[in-house]
Amino acid sequence: MKKTHFQFILLTAFWLIVGSVYVWGGCRQQESVNLSATSGGQYPYLMNAKEMAEKGPLEFFGDRNRMPLYPALLATVYVDDWDSFVSRAGWFAIATSVIVLVALGAISYRTLRPWAATVLTLIAAVCIFIYKASFVQAELLYYGLFFASWLVTCRLVDRPTVGYAMLAGALMGSTYLTKASALLLLMVYVATSVGAIVFDLLRKNQETKSSQCNEGKRQIVKPWQAITSIGLTIATFLLVVSPYILDNKERFGQYFYNVNSEFFMWCDNWPQAQRFAQQFPIDKQYPSSSESVPSLSTYMHTHSLSDIVQRLLYGTKELLKMATRSPAGKYIALTLVFLAIGMHARRNGPLMLWRENRRQIIYFACIFAAYFLVYAWFVPIGFGDRFILSLVMPILFASFWIVARRHYHNDWQPTINTTPPLQTALLSIMTIMLLAEGSYVVAQDRYILDKTFVSFYFNETRELHHKANLREARKGYTGVIEIDPTFAPAHVGLGVIALQEGKPNNAIKSFSEAVTIDPKSAEAFNGLGSAYVAIGRHNDAIQAFRSAIEISPDFAMAWFNLGGTHHSQGELNNAREARDHLENLDKKLASQLTELIEHSP
Repeated sequence: MKKTHFQFILLTAFWLIVGSVYVWGGCRQQESVNLSATSGGQYPYLMNAKEMAEKGPLEFFGDRNRMPLYPALLATVYVDDWDSFVSRAGWFAIATSVIVLVALGAISYRTLRPWAATVLTLIAAVCIFIYKASFVQAELLYYGLFFASWLVTCRLVDRPTVGYAMLAGALMGSTYLTKASALLLLMVYVATSVGAIVFDLLRKNQETKSSQCNEGKRQIVKPWQAITSIGLTIATFLLVVSPYILDNKERFGQYFYNVNSEFFMWCDNWPQAQRFAQQFPIDKQYPSSSESVPSLSTYMHTHSLSDIVQRLLYGTKELLKMATRSPAGKYIALTLVFLAIGMHARRNGPLMLWRENRRQIIYFACIFAAYFLVYAWFVPIGFGDRFILSLVMPILFASFWIVARRHYHNDWQPTINTTPPLQTALLSIMTIMLLAEGSYVVAQDRYILDKTFVSFYFNETRELHHKANLREARKGYTGVIEIDPTFAPAHVGLGVIALQEGKPNNAIKSFSEAVTIDPKSAEAFNGLGSAYVAIGRHNDAIQAFRSAIEISPDFAMAWFNLGGTHHSQGELNNAREARDHLENLDKKLASQLTELIEHSP
């Protein structure tokens, strides 16, 4: 058997084993972490997919916050039974993550050496994909499409061809339909390419030259080739996204309408964005002209340069924190250290790298700077590492590619038959780290969650609760408790639902559990008092309301409930005392309590 055949069989067996463990891990995640449709921002995607399945993907394009491609694909597994659909959606998410990983691996093996491609794909699987595998989100599909778009355009800015231009347009169009932030990638590509053309013309040189190599010249790029490439890329992009942007134009008056880029990113924080979204039906029509509508011009008029700088500095600090906490962060840091060592060790290495790959370096630097600034700006609105993770694969790929080259005859050349010692050391260390980390992750009863996951899970559940979706809210609160039994607000939420459903005994159990976990929870004591009232235990209810007031003296609802309970017991003086306290807290509630007292027999 030939050596290459043996290596292929060995590599195939390795990936079959890794793939099986990955799928098994995704299933475990679905059973132990992804416990309801309210976790991880899944519910809006599920609802969009439901609408697309019922109305047709070209009749409903979503809420203009989440882009239509992922829910359109998700709609293919829709069934009328909601629970069955949610279960199918989880399997769909796992299958999608596997397909994207296979595609990333195929691209890596085609452009890097097998060992480097293996490590790169493992980093994606172990550090990024496994944590999101069973969640019905567009992120993993976006990471794959973004990486492919970046890689193709990296080649295109240096060696434009008709085929690659059309491929780049199709990929960027698909990426945009997955996440609207992909539009920035197209803008950077066009700006970089146009800048290169202008630079060449200003130098009165119609041929883009690179450094002379012993083996000959690199391909010469003429301005008309670059212009044709840009035009074909944009045309193909517009063709792919045309159904969506034409519908945008018809309904909202703008081709690239998106609530995040249009409104939310000009808010100071998420509560402000939420209030705006509740005030205007921005998913159905463009809001009428008003001072309360966030926009770039409004923001610039109401904020100083110092405010802008402070926001960017805050966002940068938070992004760097997220990068260091991310499982992929240590691999990026290690790769950059080895890259710095390699560049320092090679005579004229940085200069030769610049001469050989000037356009790609400028392009990548512009992409990284543009996305980092946008993500830093958006941190107060959408906190989390899901944005910054899109840059992980391009950074690692570019670093691996550079480390894999060696200094030979005063030039940079790909090493074809051997692996350079520097890359061997880097890949060896990373392989050991990945095997250890992968084993640790798989061995956990539950996947290690980001510290903010439970809080986000709870907030999404509470949002559905506020919208009176008690069925999904109950599942969400139960899921939060199953992951973190000590999360008192989730017990309070279950208690409130039990009261709304007329099950006071169940409510008492939930509120009592919340009080045990957090004796300083005024909401829990107030809920417990309301549950006691429902079963006629008025003295216990009064004590619970007083406990809530002791913890939070300005808790208006607790004062109202206390006054109302005293009134029902005929204790009018105590009821009036509660009313007097309430006058300084909530005049509307005080007025209601006054009316109740005045009409008492």
